[in-house]
Amino acid sequence: MAFFAAVLGLALPLTTVSAGWSQQQEFTANDATSGSSFGVSTALSGDGGTALLGACGVNGVPGFCTGTFGAAYVFTRTGFTWSQQQKLTPNDPASNDAFGRSAALNQDGSTALIGAYNKTVGGHAFAGAAYVFTRSGSSWTQQQELTASDALTGNSFGLSAALSGDGNTALIGAGGAAYVFTRSGGSWTQQQELTASTVVAGDSFGHSVSLSIDGHSALIGDSNYLNNDPGSAYVFAWNGSTWSQQQVLTASDGSNGDFFGAAVSLSGDASTALVGAGKKNSFAGAAYVFAWNGSTWNQQQELTAADAAAGDFFGAGYLNGNGSTAFIGAPGKNSFTGAHLVFTDQFQLSNPFIVAGLLIGGMMPFLFAAFAMEAVGRAGGAVVEEVRRQFRERPGIMEGTEKPDYARCVRLVTAAAQKEMLVPALIPIAFPIVVAFIFGISNGREMLGGLLLGVIVTGL
Repeated sequence: MAFFAAVLGLALPLTTVSAGWSQQQEFTANDATSGSSFGVSTALSGDGGTALLGACGVNGVPGFCTGTFGAAYVFTRTGFTWSQQQKLTPNDPASNDAFGRSAALNQDGSTALIGAYNKTVGGHAFAGAAYVFTRSGSSWTQQQELTASDALTGNSFGLSAALSGDGNTALIGAGGAAYVFTRSGGSWTQQQELTASTVVAGDSFGHSVSLSIDGHSALIGDSNYLNNDPGSAYVFAWNGSTWSQQQVLTASDGSNGDFFGAAVSLSGDASTALVGAGKKNSFAGAAYVFAWNGSTWNQQQELTAADAAAGDFFGAGYLNGNGSTAFIGAPGKNSFTGAHLVFTDQFQLSNPFIVAGLLIGGMMPFLFAAFAMEAVGRAGGAVVEEVRRQFRERPGIMEGTEKPDYARCVRLVTAAAQKEMLVPALIPIAFPIVVAFIFGISNGREMLGGLLLGVIVTGL
């Protein structure tokens, strides 16, 4: 959504379309002026207490991130009230840098990453840079300026940005590549440059980027807007020593000019990917959900607004930590008034994995009961044999001159319970683990939901 806002030069009031959601507060910078493009980039910390908003056109030409240095604004929340904490600017500002074009925050909101994709680096115009800021108490300071090791004219490094949960891994998009940086102590170094296996001249690989919370999975968009291709998105994975391309994601119904990949979001657990296609269906837009099953990514669903209309540009959004909720913008909706829509991964009986989970869960109480009854029967049989043995070997019990060995019977029952109930006790532990392992994170999650419901229904 930020891309369209920047191009159109609009400050978009957003409406959340979802039961239970309401506008908490409207943000404005204390020194914003016409053409600031305040909100061209946005980021929210994982704890929801810190917000970062870019304004790459402060005092410049509306929407085009030009004319001045740019800035980014940090807001913090106390209770239900948000207030501006600090305005961030680089130590080496220069006109037309477009500082604030991209923004990212780590999980606790203590580290910020801000792109300036037009910055001149080493004499190379529009090579781009990105700046890391850290917070101590309530004060923010610049930690380091990041640039690509192969900075060239027109690279647009800093076009997009993402941070891992701990803030120690940064992913920065450029025109045709994405760069991974890592922090050790207070120093950042470039770890690897990522490029697509199928990229060609004119592609826009790096247009959008997203990182998992552990910083070991990356999602990079390639909208292909120059080549007018449908677009694609690339998943990369870190194996402990290097990054490698895991899979290329494409829409099942993609067509030229869809802008698929202009916006991407990866869930915190890297189980779900959201890829926007804002120009699909006469610019009405769409977003695609992909799920990881443990070995491959598969398109799960195409999301569109219920009241979709041409020119909505629906598609740029964010996923929550486990990928069950998507927050997607439509900046062109209602004559560019704009709107946000919330989608949730609903529990539907039409989902075969949920149905399979229901059947497995419904079977578990009966299976547990069957094993338990057999275990009780075997334990009871052992006690009967012990009673018979004592009557045979100790006739005084019948005459009242001897006492039965009650302790031995108790020991028998205790030992039998520990031995015979081992398998029944493993059923509720093993079944969920096996289901999750066989069917992967995403599908396994759906099956586990069905399994739990099945257990509750039949177990009652």
